[in-house]
Amino acid sequence: MTVTPTLVDGDVVAEVQCGENTTVLFKAENVRRTRTGDHARVKLGLRNHGNVSLLGFNNFNVERNADRVSLSNQAWQRMPEAFVNAELYTKGQFKADLDDFCLAIWDTHTAQFGGDMAHGDPEYTTEWYCPPLVMKGGGTILVAKGGSGKSFTAQTAAVTINSGSSRVWYPVMCAPTGYINLERSEASMRGRLARINAAMGLLPNEPLYMLEARGKSIDTIYQAAKADIERYELEVIVLDSISAAGRGDLNENAPANALMDMLNALSATWLAVAHSPGHDRNKVFGSEMYANRADLVVRLTSQQIQDKLGVGLSIIKANDAKIGQDHYIKYQFNGTGLERIAKADLEEFPELGASKPMSRFEQVKTFIQDQGGSATPKEISDGLEMGRTNVMRILATDAFTKIPREGREQPYALKSNDEER
Repeated sequence: MTVTPTLVDGDVVAEVQCGENTTVLFKAENVRRTRTGDHARVKLGLRNHGNVSLLGFNNFNVERNADRVSLSNQAWQRMPEAFVNAELYTKGQFKADLDDFCLAIWDTHTAQFGGDMAHGDPEYTTEWYCPPLVMKGGGTILVAKGGSGKSFTAQTAAVTINSGSSRVWYPVMCAPTGYINLERSEASMRGRLARINAAMGLLPNEPLYMLEARGKSIDTIYQAAKADIERYELEVIVLDSISAAGRGDLNENAPANALMDMLNALSATWLAVAHSPGHDRNKVFGSEMYANRADLVVRLTSQQIQDKLGVGLSIIKANDAKIGQDHYIKYQFNGTGLERIAKADLEEFPELGASKPMSRFEQVKTFIQDQGGSATPKEISDGLEMGRTNVMRILATDAFTKIPREGREQPYALKSNDEER
């Protein structure tokens, strides 16, 4: 008999029919390649008259014969006596089929990632669940310093998408949404959910899928989350937060890539909360791979005015979207907590506009003004720590003009109104 592995729901499986009513089952889960070889959790089972029983399993290097021998012996000892006595399938055939199955695991697993001829889609447009925060088919990192309203905003986005409410964002695309909480207590999150629901004009007990796992790593809850996402058909996942995910040293690239892989495997569309380092609010704390692997990085800034918290959202890194898109939210509190959520503007929270970083064009313009009205490309590049190519591209626009040089470098100045006319 020969096993023919196939891919089912991401797992490698094979069956060997032994008579009319009995089938030997092979299954490989969590297939991965490491520096020591190909690994998987291999399960062996028996289906007899429709009833499935587990014979044995092991999570091991499938290239190691000693481990395969051990697993096949363990499983064979649990074979029903009647099946063994019928001699429809021998212990030697069982071991040989396990060898063939393990040999084919990696190639079968990776076959799902094969490519094909692709044709450009002129009809493609970027779609948003709630702009500029959650883009369909993309992963977003929401970054800000601690205590600035990141979790409130992430949960507000989850409720918005899940309910389809247009109170805070418009337009909104409604979809089943889940919230993975690794930071706060279950009681706190359920209380906050009721407050956010009510503040948005929904029933306080309006449900939202939540996986409560305070203090747990994402490795611990990954399989449960994956199963729930399929069960509830969730389209959008919110993770709070990256720093609590427990994926090793945040500054190392390998754990960062592993976490981003897990998020992308959980859902095509996700929003993850991240902390910024104290010195740079535009940076995700830790490895640069977090920002590099995300489709969007959105910076959150906030301003507190008495019982109101204003929050500004601005795209600072984007794939398939425009950088600099802004959105403003107002959280109104009373003596017991959150009372109302609404759209906001800069007239009410002027500091949110003041905190918006200048564009490269504005930086070059301001630098020239600060230098007395003229500067050379080298001076601008060195002073702003900006690449010379970008500087020259900006200086080539109609806003700037060359002036007589006094040295080797060509100086530039702002074009006067007379010149513009």
